[in-house]
Amino acid sequence: MNPDFDALRKQFPTLDNWIYLDTAAKAPLPRCAEEAMISYMADMWERVEERGFTVVTPKSWHERAGILSFDVTEPEMVRQQLLERKIVVNVRDGNTLRVAPHFYNTRQDIDKLVDALVTIVPANNSAARQ
Repeated sequence: MNPDFDALRKQFPTLDNWIYLDTAAKAPLPRCAEEAMISYMADMWERVEERGFTVVTPKSWHERAGILSFDVTEPEMVRQQLLERKIVVNVRDGNTLRVAPHFYNTRQDIDKLVDALVTIVPANNSAARQ
């Protein structure tokens, strides 16, 4: 595993997090980062569902954060292949991939994720939660 792209490493305040946030802070932000994130999440949700993945994140905005979780078969293999493309996700609860974009992500990042999922996971290979 490449420690530079390990999602768990980014959960704690480390020097490289502050440098990364400093870099992100210098980039132009959308007028309202919250509105941008809501738009990105809605787009990602729709695109993931269209490709046959079972979304397990609650649908209501009052029941969730800016996280999208959906089921796939062989989630560790999918996570590793996404990591090789410098896309960081986590595996949760067996077959669930957890995607947690932030204000510094762009619509192009969402496109990159969805395109990679389509390549990595065949259409009939998404895990249905029963």
